[in-house]
Amino acid sequence: MMTNETAMQPAIADLFQRIIHLSDGTTGQNRLVYTPRWVAAQKALIAFAVAQDLSVSVDDYGTVYMDLPGRATAPAIATGSHMDTVVHGGQFDGLYGVLGGFRHC
Repeated sequence: MMTNETAMQPAIADLFQRIIHLSDGTTGQNRLVYTPRWVAAQKALIAFAVAQDLSVSVDDYGTVYMDLPGRATAPAIATGSHMDTVVHGGQFDGLYGVLGGFRHC
């Protein structure tokens, strides 16, 4: 039997690859906040969340909030991270924390 988690794994891996390939070809990842690469990564994340039927909101600073309403009797799961990187950051810089929360959807 395929669970939602199992079905979502390839989609998350694809999103991860699409976002890390937004880098400019220099060493490491360079998604500095508010740059075109950061905006493109944010848009990819939002499109993914919408495709997964999550409710999405963005605050005035560009923070993306994604919610999947659950059952009232189940414990809440919350995760957070950042889409921007330090200059020449690693491919998991921030992004792993953002996408890791989808493991429990």
